[in-house]
Amino acid sequence: MKITQTPQRPSIKPKPPEIPPGHVLMAGEVIPVETASLSTKLGIAGCAVGGAVCLAQIASQVAAQGSPEGMALAAAGALGSAVAGFVLSDLASGFFHHGVENYIKPGKGFWGELSADFLSHHYFTNNLEKATLAGNMSPAAQIAAPALLGMAVLNPHYAVTAAALAMIGGGLSSRASHRWTHETQPPEWVTGLRKLGLAQSTEDHRDHHRAPWATNFCILNGSLNPILDKTHFWRKYEKTIFDVTGREPKTWKHPAVKEFALGQIDEAEYLRRYKDDLPRLKAAINWDAEKEAPKRFLVGPKD
Repeated sequence: MKITQTPQRPSIKPKPPEIPPGHVLMAGEVIPVETASLSTKLGIAGCAVGGAVCLAQIASQVAAQGSPEGMALAAAGALGSAVAGFVLSDLASGFFHHGVENYIKPGKGFWGELSADFLSHHYFTNNLEKATLAGNMSPAAQIAAPALLGMAVLNPHYAVTAAALAMIGGGLSSRASHRWTHETQPPEWVTGLRKLGLAQSTEDHRDHHRAPWATNFCILNGSLNPILDKTHFWRKYEKTIFDVTGREPKTWKHPAVKEFALGQIDEAEYLRRYKDDLPRLKAAINWDAEKEAPKRFLVGPKD
């Protein structure tokens, strides 16, 4: 008996939607890219003016030391203060990132919308592209501008100015550094910033995007991530918050993360179950529903 095979039709892949200029594909829909608001542009301008004045004041104070030895010592002090401020800014980005993702619920208002924005980023990692690079500076630029302009007026000691300038500048730069880790082709000069330790590598930040999103929270240059994660700093921090307030972080929806933070299992068991417990995490957070909620936030009107 001869069996006649029905010829298979070649599979037809759906044609990707055309993306017009000034738009981006977000959560399966083409949406217009938001430009920076007037207040954001004014904030960026204020930061530029305040930062330039602060740099000039540092240079002036260093030059006023008189002798070459005094100027060299002052310059070294300013540089050391700036490095310390930059490192603290990276740490601050970690605390902010961890707090928004773990202790604030998505919803209405400034903090609720910010939480929804961070939540959407776990599932739709190109959500930063819904605004221009300048637009991503909101509200950081509006907050930083008064601080930089105020410091320019007060003109404190060069070491204080250098540390504060590095901290505030780092806070602003973290927005761009984070965005570049998700761009397939960031500007070529970003590679130079990464080699200098001024921007985070894609590899370092990629680890944060693996559920349960419990590591690599620092997003300025990520220099502190290896030591913080190796020492399980965030688990100890979460345990402290729990002991003081009784509040559990979202990371504790993952059973092994919670049990390790509470000291109920050792490190070996924790690492073994880190991947094995992912199905229990997905059930605990209702994975599909949680993914759908930020999708509405990204492409539709905010509730």
